[in-house]
Amino acid sequence: MSKSKPYEEQKTENQMASEASMMYETARSVDDFVASIPVDLMQQLIDISIRDCKAGKGIRHEQIASYINEQMGWE
Repeated sequence: MSKSKPYEEQKTENQMASEASMMYETARSVDDFVASIPVDLMQQLIDISIRDCKAGKGIRHEQIASYINEQMGWE
């Protein structure tokens, strides 16, 4: 990673997207986003969640913070 420069030495850089970013995402409401998720994808996610739960692969809410900290190396 490059060493950061003091504010006075920084030069402005042209900010230009190499691709049309609006092509990938537009501003929209949460309801519109949820409605855009295909029903078959949601059903697959539900089926996988149920299968994993029955297989004992679930994690309790109380364990989530410590699990994330451990996985990210923050502990």
